Amino acid sequence: MDIHAFKVFLAVVDSGSFSKAAENLGYTPAGISYIINSLEEELNIRLIERDYSGVRCNSNGMALLQDIRRIIDSYNNFESNLRARKDRRYETLRVASIDTMSILWLPDTIAAFQAECPHIHVEITTGDPFEINAWLAEDLFDIGLTERVWASSRYAWHPLAKDPYFAVFPQGSAVPNPCPIHLFKNRDFFIPDYRRDRSINVLLTKAGVKTNDLYDSANTQTVIRSIAAGRGCSILSALALDLYGGDPNRLPLVVPLTPYACRELGASVKTERTEDPLVRTFLRCLRNTARQTPGQNPVFAMKLCPDCEAKEE
Repeated sequence: MDIHAFKVFLAVVDSGSFSKAAENLGYTPAGISYIINSLEEELNIRLIERDYSGVRCNSNGMALLQDIRRIIDSYNNFESNLRARKDRRYETLRVASIDTMSILWLPDTIAAFQAECPHIHVEITTGDPFEINAWLAEDLFDIGLTERVWASSRYAWHPLAKDPYFAVFPQGSAVPNPCPIHLFKNRDFFIPDYRRDRSINVLLTKAGVKTNDLYDSANTQTVIRSIAAGRGCSILSALALDLYGGDPNRLPLVVPLTPYACRELGASVKTERTEDPLVRTFLRCLRNTARQTPGQNPVFAMKLCPDCEAKEE
């Protein structure tokens, strides 16, 4: 279960409004609505009734409300204890990241950073964009590497790259180049890292495309290998495709998506931390890594954001 989704649910119930909950948590109302819808889909029950007068718990929500409050209280106690044990801000730089940025960019970034700051330990934890927002808000991490669309408006945004999406099918599929997004309608479709990669769901929803979703894949590499073996299809970003380390003779068919779609990757930092010398040094090393290694496969080339191509600080 996504603990942050439970927190959003309580914020909606306590405020009686998606808009008020969004304001309190630093999201858009649409973002709050999406989290609640995803929670209800995951639990396979409706929790909230929506009408012109506002939102309120239905019978399911009321029955589970106290249990959810106890879960949140227990989790908050856990995080409080964890924070107390990790309260070494001047010895440790704490970075939360989505998987793809962590795997492909952080090793070189950390090596460059520790060459300049050898006595500073860098602590890395991976999570989804909503977890990263929550960790930043609770001061568990100093920097969040995430997608801009999900980043909290409360924090300073440091753009790095535009990561385009591609259509991925088994070899030999009759797919035009570029591939129209409507071609995925009613097809068996892999949702990579279902609870973490929410942007692909949003992309399909906005296009009005309903797929036959396959949830039996735990990670991007499994998705790619499954499609290469002739099962299903998907939409993956350039950086995600760059993770594939399988047999080069058994590659899936990868073509650009139309209309063009991408995710903007970057760093989310609390405004008061942006002038911290350690944070500035880490972000400079990260920009250098993004510039020098935008992707191992030139077919899946990303476009650096203007701020990443700008003069060094």
